[in-house]
Amino acid sequence: MSRFDATSPAERTDLVVAAIRAHRARDSTFLTLETDPESEDSSAGPPPWVQYRDQEQTLNLDCTDAELDSIRAAIDGIGGVRITDQHDTEAGTNLRIEVPGDDERVAQVIETLLLDGFECSEDVRLWAAAV
Repeated sequence: MSRFDATSPAERTDLVVAAIRAHRARDSTFLTLETDPESEDSSAGPPPWVQYRDQEQTLNLDCTDAELDSIRAAIDGIGGVRITDQHDTEAGTNLRIEVPGDDERVAQVIETLLLDGFECSEDVRLWAAAV
């Protein structure tokens, strides 16, 4: 990987695809993506983050109670994607989301979750924090 952050939808998609490939090549447990806390309103809660586990084609994320409904609506709008596990945390809810498909599909699902689920701005900075 030569790049570790991105701020446009196309750049974020490319970043996520490259990060998934690096995660797979390293055979790491999780790939962790984080939004830049400086680019989002922190009064709504902690900045969004998403983990991906290639072996299970599963996303892991925490969301506030307010974000949970919009994340569910975003998932409902994507065919073949489903919540497989959900449990309460101190700050809200932890979700496990199954995303079958290729790397580009996973990247598009993450982009949809950021924009429509977490309601991030279109120019949110996304970091590949751990691959």
